[in-house]
Amino acid sequence: MLDSKVVVITGACGGLGSELVKQFLIEGSVVVALARSKPSLDKMAQQLNNDSLHTHVVDVSNSVSVEQCFDLIGRDLGGADILFNNAAVYPRLNFLDESPEQWMNAIAINLGGVANCCKAALPKMLEKGFGRIYNLGSFADISPIENSSAYSCSKGGLHALNKSIG
Repeated sequence: MLDSKVVVITGACGGLGSELVKQFLIEGSVVVALARSKPSLDKMAQQLNNDSLHTHVVDVSNSVSVEQCFDLIGRDLGGADILFNNAAVYPRLNFLDESPEQWMNAIAINLGGVANCCKAALPKMLEKGFGRIYNLGSFADISPIENSSAYSCSKGGLHALNKSIG
């Protein structure tokens, strides 16, 4: 079912992201791993040594960078069949200790990055008549824990984004 499907995974080099990359490759998918760190992507590519793995350095909070990346994916691979928005940061800072720039950076990545990737992937999915988008959420907005204001707010916004894209 996933054989030859083009799967784009953001935040591909950490924890869940790297496991998703491995599992989709096992299933026969063509995987496009997106992350901010070229050394981490290069290390992943070297370790997995799989011709079905493509890597791109992308900051998901930068809409221009995301659009350019998805244009390449469309040109080279026909566009994403599946988008798995996994990229996120969790600053773990007290609200009063966190600078406005740190707070907005978390929102830009955790919520803005998801919106940027959805906006870039959806046109090709609609054109093909097929596509699936998975946005990794959390219950942090419902039951926030200490030192998680930016993370919790971004995940709450993600729930609203999911419903509004519908």
